[in-house]
Amino acid sequence: MLRSFSPQFQNILLRSYRFILSVPFFRSLLQVFHPETGTIVSFLQYTKTQLKPNERILDAGAGSQNYRPFFTQQKYEATDFCEVPKVYQQVSSLDFICDLKKIPRPNNSYDAILNIQVLEHVPDPLAILKEFHRILKKGGQLFLTAPQGWGLHDEPHHYFNFTRYGLKELFTRAGFQIKFIHERGGYFRYLTMRLQEMPLLFFRNIFHPLKFLFAIPLFLITFPLFYLITPPILFILDLFFDREQKYTLGYACHCIKK
Repeated sequence: MLRSFSPQFQNILLRSYRFILSVPFFRSLLQVFHPETGTIVSFLQYTKTQLKPNERILDAGAGSQNYRPFFTQQKYEATDFCEVPKVYQQVSSLDFICDLKKIPRPNNSYDAILNIQVLEHVPDPLAILKEFHRILKKGGQLFLTAPQGWGLHDEPHHYFNFTRYGLKELFTRAGFQIKFIHERGGYFRYLTMRLQEMPLLFFRNIFHPLKFLFAIPLFLITFPLFYLITPPILFILDLFFDREQKYTLGYACHCIKK
């Protein structure tokens, strides 16, 4: 979605996003009003508690390094794909750029690897996970999130949406011990994110002035409804009425190198 804006505006959006993540109050609001980001932030906070000071962590698929502030006590390194969008490199410089199937680091280099919403963008996820296993120290930790209930994005590099069973199979084949694979919300939090797509849809591919005028009132109605009014209601419903969580935004996973 970001790529549809000018590089200058993309920079503004990315810097604003990093500011929001740096403020605890705003982070707590994301849990309710933007569950996709909120559930990821919760997982990052958990990740932080599992790491010791000065441990070496690689953020594989770091993009603009939005999650660097969570790991100020660790030796944080960031890498991304060779074809990473230039806007990300404008916001912050990566430590190195590489194909994640061939990370230029020796065996047993890292105490932990962070891989947030990246696995769906690689055509061979098993090869990536095997490479992570190679560069982790024995007992090293993999913290990974992957989507389940997402539409096409970052095309044409969106290859998979995952189930917990598919992830379990991949982790096992890569040699990892699975500590947990947790759903990131249930049906109602999934519904929140789908409804929040609606106001944006009205302004996509608008080429006729009358269509633009028609889109404005629809946006003014749906934006406050789906971004401010319904999220708290759906957040509460998700807590009490969806225990199975077969509809979910995705999964948060913690694995250990044996």
